Amino acid sequence: MAGYYELRLPSDPKIIGVRNGIMQVEICDEVFLSAIRPVLFNGTEVPLSDEAKAMTITCLRVLPRAKLTDVLSFGPSLTWCPFLVKRTTLSLLSTFHIRITHVFPVALDPDPQGLNEYALAFIQPLWMDFIDFPRSTYYTGSDILNNKQRCVFSTKEEYIKRPDPLALPERIVLAPHFDLSLDLFYLVGCGICVSERLKQALEQEKTSGVKIFSTMIATAAANG
Repeated sequence: MAGYYELRLPSDPKIIGVRNGIMQVEICDEVFLSAIRPVLFNGTEVPLSDEAKAMTITCLRVLPRAKLTDVLSFGPSLTWCPFLVKRTTLSLLSTFHIRITHVFPVALDPDPQGLNEYALAFIQPLWMDFIDFPRSTYYTGSDILNNKQRCVFSTKEEYIKRPDPLALPERIVLAPHFDLSLDLFYLVGCGICVSERLKQALEQEKTSGVKIFSTMIATAAANG
């Protein structure tokens, strides 16, 4: 495996139906939101409590003209919960080695639009300890403005204390201790990443509501 691909949610109205570029549906369950936000903000490797795992979403509103794709963007944003996913797509993902460690079911009554077929995915994050910083590159500025500059940080601490907070990842090399069997994970500072084999499976199934970009996440072996 040479590396990973970046998975993003599309903003194109032709794909998601809405023009806001942010969300197709809104979680309007205030009880769920109030209870789950402090739990997710923790973001550690500590498993979710049984009480948190038992929670369901009982109010979900589809925005006018939004299309119900296999993967849905939503608001308001919740830490480590990047999307709602249809159960058929979740079944496909579950056959791979993924970091989706829990899903919160949608339980509407009544459910005229079939939203109970979706669940909110929680991805346990991987922290920057899995980045080989001396061999990774970041950048500031842009090619369009002709002010792009590359940056290299020798350590995670140097990156955290960087003078320009807008430094973006250009090419990330994963540390040697990274688990190369992973097919889907959320790497802090880089976003959602998928393996070549999961990319092919999603494309074969014509999974809607996702965009997969050329790899900028390389393994230590691939980088020599």
